[in-house]
This record gives sequence, C-alpha cells and structure tokens, in this order.
Amino acid sequence: MTAKKTILVVDINHWDREQLARTDFRWRDKYEPLLYEYDPEWCNPNFDAIEFIQDTLNKFRRTPLAGVASSGDYPGCIVASVIARERGLAAPTPQS
Repeated sequence: MTAKKTILVVDINHWDREQLARTDFRWRDKYEPLLYEYDPEWCNPNFDAIEFIQDTLNKFRRTPLAGVASSGDYPGCIVASVIARERGLAAPTPQS
C-alpha cells in the first residue's frame, strides 16, 4: 500500500470540518488532510499575513507535505499559495 500524501489545509473552520465529514471519502486512501484550525484573527484588521505565514512554516517545517490548500478565498488562498511556494510545492502565484 502506498503511503498517504499529507495536504496542509489552512483557514479551516467548523463548517469545513462538517463538510469533510460528509464526503464519501474516496480520497481517504490517498490523502491525509492536516487541518490547521481557523483562527478568528483573520477577521482582525491588524492581522499580519507575513507573520502567520512564517509561524505556519515554522510549525510544520518537519512535516512532509504533498500540498497546501485552503477552502477560504481571502486570505486563505493567498496564504496557502505562499506557504506552498516556500515549501517548494506547486502552487498558483499569490497574485492570481
């Protein structure tokens, strides 16, 4: 059996967890989502995306990742693309 690939999912929240629990799990034998819990700081006008990215990179630096994703549009998708690129993974540009 092939080892599962870990996908870091940032900007996760309770709704995302509920939806993942309702899927048919066809992907479960291939991928292991690593859910990085939603933090209300996203809504803070003083949210520092660069600091969050650096903290996330440090927290998961020893975790082998196959990808980084987010279910959120802003700032989740931008943050996910930067984290993926910093880890050397394929990702869209933050500008896209």
